[in-house]
Amino acid sequence: MVTTTHITDQPGFTFDEARHEYRVGDQVVPSVTQILSDLGYSNYEIVERLNPEALERKRQIGKLVHQACHFFDENDLIEKDLPEVIYQRLQGYKKFRADTGYAPTLNEGRGIGDLYGMKFGMQFDSIGMCHGKLPYWLVDIKNASGSAQRAWGLQTAAYAMGQKLLPKVAPSAFVRVIVQLDDESGYKLYASKDRGSKIFKPEDFQVWPACLAVSIDKRNHNLERR
Repeated sequence: MVTTTHITDQPGFTFDEARHEYRVGDQVVPSVTQILSDLGYSNYEIVERLNPEALERKRQIGKLVHQACHFFDENDLIEKDLPEVIYQRLQGYKKFRADTGYAPTLNEGRGIGDLYGMKFGMQFDSIGMCHGKLPYWLVDIKNASGSAQRAWGLQTAAYAMGQKLLPKVAPSAFVRVIVQLDDESGYKLYASKDRGSKIFKPEDFQVWPACLAVSIDKRNHNLERR
């Protein structure tokens, strides 16, 4: 079982794993992914309607890959028991760590972010450093063979703004990193420090609060995405 660190100071916080539902008391709190879907940055809802079986399979593979990477980070993984597709993607993650010298210090941080009183559910994969030196990297693992998505930049901005385990680190001080794993190239690396990135933008820390406000307003007034 993956050990997840709760990063919230919200009393009454709970998370329903089966429904992937964040709550504070009786209040359901939308997740970062749901909020970005509301604003059209993600097509998960469309894919789920058209091919729910394929999407569920991808979700299960993604969950197992994340667990394998987590246990590898915790030095508690038995690789011989892994299915082939999970084993192959784990090799990509191991290569990423070897190439960059990255080592996580915080794993699987889950909780409630709060911006100007607006709450959102979040879970980052890890925060750490390369070769033990600053700056901190905030890393998110993606199991996808397609093109990189603009949503990833906003997603990691949300995590940087919502995390509370390193309160003295400004959101913009994190190097936000996407490690995209696949069965062919091993991994692709996208980082916010890369100039000209199509994923990460300096304005991410303004765009995310705007997305959050619009999504919450739509939910409060029962305005569903069309």
